[in-house]
Amino acid sequence: MLGDGMGGVAASVLFDIGIASLQADTGDFDGDGLIDVAVGYGKESMGLLRSEQRGALSLVIAEPQPTLNHPRSVAVGDLDGHGLDDIVAGSFADQGGIAVLIADP
Repeated sequence: MLGDGMGGVAASVLFDIGIASLQADTGDFDGDGLIDVAVGYGKESMGLLRSEQRGALSLVIAEPQPTLNHPRSVAVGDLDGHGLDDIVAGSFADQGGIAVLIADP
């Protein structure tokens, strides 16, 4: 929630990113210095909310990840040392597994 400039907070904003959103994590995925949000949801999809300069978030839906069925857990970190946060998503569906999404500088 954003500050309202008077010591309070502005009204919350809800994003419809799909069914069964269970976990989210934050990181700078596009190198703009602002914190973005990654969410695992639904069948074979990751949701991405990008921060804008004015402090709001905009919804960006990543392409389905066919190697991962029902991503539920999400972790973020710079896995390859290139200075951008990458995403690791885990699944408990079927036989489980992980998907690694490397940010493209």
